[in-house]
Amino acid sequence: MQIFDLSDVRLAMRGATRPLLRLNCAHIFSQAWDHFVQEVSVASIPTIAELRSTIVRMEGRYRRHDEAELLFDVYEKLGERFEQDLADERDLLLSKAAAMMMIKYWVEQSGSHP
Repeated sequence: MQIFDLSDVRLAMRGATRPLLRLNCAHIFSQAWDHFVQEVSVASIPTIAELRSTIVRMEGRYRRHDEAELLFDVYEKLGERFEQDLADERDLLLSKAAAMMMIKYWVEQSGSHP
């Protein structure tokens, strides 16, 4: 990080350095924010294929538990409702994944985690 002596600029601009400094800071912040958002976006947003794969894997893993049998009946009904109500595939898959997480939590709390 460089530190600049702004005394010459102040004299030349007669007090106009504050707006210039604010503009420069805003530009630097904007660049840093854009980089951060790009990094987070790439690292944390699962693809449609990853969501599908996760749901299939979790269904297979938790469906075989007796404790989750009734919850899977509700899960299936919720899945039908999600398909009726949600037009976007990502929203549908995220909703199913959230319902699946509830079943995962229930199985883990019952003490019969696979």
